[in-house]
Amino acid sequence: MTKKELLARVMQIPGVKNEDDAANLVTAVFQALRDRITTEEADDVWAQLPSAWKAMWESGTWWEKVSARVRGMNKLNREEFIARVRMHIPSDVSAEQAVRTVFHALKEQISPGEATDVSSQLPEDLRTLWKAA
Repeated sequence: MTKKELLARVMQIPGVKNEDDAANLVTAVFQALRDRITTEEADDVWAQLPSAWKAMWESGTWWEKVSARVRGMNKLNREEFIARVRMHIPSDVSAEQAVRTVFHALKEQISPGEATDVSSQLPEDLRTLWKAA
C-alpha cells in the first residue's frame, strides 16, 4: 500500500478532513506504538514498512530527542494508548477508530510473524485491539 493509499483510507474516518490530518493521525498512532514496543521490535517493524511510510514511523520530536535506551519503555495500556493518540489528533476524530484503522493498515504491511511479535509486547487490553484490527 502506498502512502497516498494509506492516507486515503485514514481520510474515511469521520472528522479527518485532509491528507495533513490523516498523516498526523498515522504519525500519532505510529509514535505511540513505537514507544510501547521495544527498540528492537520497532526497528523490525520499520524494516518491513514501505519506504514512504518510514518517515512517519520515525517522525516526532520525542523520537529524535529520546535515546534508544528509553524508547520502548512506555508501558501504556489500551486506555492510555488511545489517550496519547487523542492528544495529537483533531478532537472530533474517534481516537479508537483511528488506532484500529492504522493498526489494520500496519498489519497488512508487516509479516504475520512480525505482527505476532508486536502483539506479544502489548498488554492484553491493547493486544485485543491489535488483533481485532
